[in-house]
Amino acid sequence: MESNGIFVLVEPAYVMPVWFEKGILGLQKSAAKKRLPLHLISPEELSDCRGKTKSAIVVSSRSDWTLGVLSRLRDCGIKPILIGTVPEEFGETISAVIFNQNAFMETIVCYLYQCGRQKPALVGINSNSSNDNTKYHTFLSVTESLKMEAGKEDVFLIDDDIIGAIELFCENSQKYDCAICPNDYIAVCLLEAARRHKIRVPESLYVVGMGNMLVSMCSTPALTTFQHNYFEVGVQAVNLWDLLEHNPNLDAINILLHGELVCRGSTAYQNPPPYESFHSSTAREHPELSIGKVNRTIRGLENCLLQCDQLDFGIIREIILGSSLEDTAEALFISQGTLRYRLKKMYQAAGVSSRQELERILKRYVTNHQAFDELLNAPAP
Repeated sequence: MESNGIFVLVEPAYVMPVWFEKGILGLQKSAAKKRLPLHLISPEELSDCRGKTKSAIVVSSRSDWTLGVLSRLRDCGIKPILIGTVPEEFGETISAVIFNQNAFMETIVCYLYQCGRQKPALVGINSNSSNDNTKYHTFLSVTESLKMEAGKEDVFLIDDDIIGAIELFCENSQKYDCAICPNDYIAVCLLEAARRHKIRVPESLYVVGMGNMLVSMCSTPALTTFQHNYFEVGVQAVNLWDLLEHNPNLDAINILLHGELVCRGSTAYQNPPPYESFHSSTAREHPELSIGKVNRTIRGLENCLLQCDQLDFGIIREIILGSSLEDTAEALFISQGTLRYRLKKMYQAAGVSSRQELERILKRYVTNHQAFDELLNAPAP
């Protein structure tokens, strides 16, 4: 085994999941582009990697297998980068490239709500999958917030085979007007079972999957699904490995990827306007809970300050003092063109579009002028 490169551990599977394959392809292409060797290894080989790498990539879906690998990595002093499992489940600071499962499930439930559906079921949840557990909890939370008729009894769990969960759902399908499946494979199986049980999709039941696999386009009716870019997961995992490898002060980073809903025949091609997040409506009813916009503003301000050098801090000081462009340029001995260029960069970093917006934020949150003056007068790094 070579002494450098990216070490990757892949959970064994009788049939390699498609997302595993696409993610690994993304790893391989991105590693090749960076001229980095890629080593697929088993957990038993980890002891040979001690001292050869700061981090390793773990491709998995099962919590129990992942937990064992994390223990071995910890023993070897190697930081994990997870693909496929949710890092929070393991109770420690772990890097990961993940899809925003919370946002995906919220989008699907809100979409069905907008389509007039009120009685959803969640079909095919694997309790040993960290991603499925995330979907499960988000499903319950969002349906409760929207006052839809759903609870724990409307979640159909997988035991040994998905057929049992699907058949049980079909036997009770008259209770529901829509079904959400954690992946397209289960959703396509559900569509096939619905035909056998003479359940009319979409007339009586809407069905939504996740993954946008080829089978979802080939089903009858074509499946409405949430589209994931698994190849991009692999690409971003290599970028994350590179970042951790060359920045020893970084402990862990999570990269969150988005997706989009693809509306097809299993929901009658309905495409209603997006439902405004129930969090937002709650915030309107209870202004004291409206922290989303404030949170974004604070993060934007922090991002702006982090990118400032001493000249930028001087400009900010003049903004706080209410100085004009002409007075600011004169005070700092720079041209107005340089000043405008610097201000434009600050606006982008802070997520604002004008000097007035930036001034308002600065005056609201940069109130400890003594501390700011220390930043202004600190020696350049």
